[in-house]
Amino acid sequence: NLIKEISLHNVIFKMQLIPDGLSLDYFKIDNENIYEESIIFILNSILKKHKNNEVVFFDIGSYMGYYASFVSARSKNETKCVAIESNNEYYKTILKTKRLNNFINLEVFNEALSNNIQEIMIHRNMTFNKNKLIEHKKNMIDYHEILDANKSLLDGVTKKSITLDQL
Repeated sequence: NLIKEISLHNVIFKMQLIPDGLSLDYFKIDNENIYEESIIFILNSILKKHKNNEVVFFDIGSYMGYYASFVSARSKNETKCVAIESNNEYYKTILKTKRLNNFINLEVFNEALSNNIQEIMIHRNMTFNKNKLIEHKKNMIDYHEILDANKSLLDGVTKKSITLDQL
């Protein structure tokens, strides 16, 4: 059970992590080391300019709900947040984070969102050989190239996508 307390811009929340080899590295964060600091800065700036109940925040492809959790905690449950994650394992992780923090303003959907309805591949298992991934990063190979070259790294299912209007 990997629960990380996160503190960003005086906003504190707990986040459920999964041992997928990537999230553990990404979420080694504190006030000095902020994961995707520029996006957190932008979100924080937007929320400062608007009343919490005037904003609806969509976290599409939410992964483990990092941004939705930050916005929920930052607004003290007043900003409506919607997290959309197609991967069932990550979806369950977001639900655990929601319960850990009592985020009553956070709606979580296990859906694949697209601009049209179609069958798409949803990757269930994003566990990588960490050393191999680091080696590829050192060689400046793009993440998607790694996945394309190593289809065996992924275990996927197909799922029918929905549009935002259907949500």
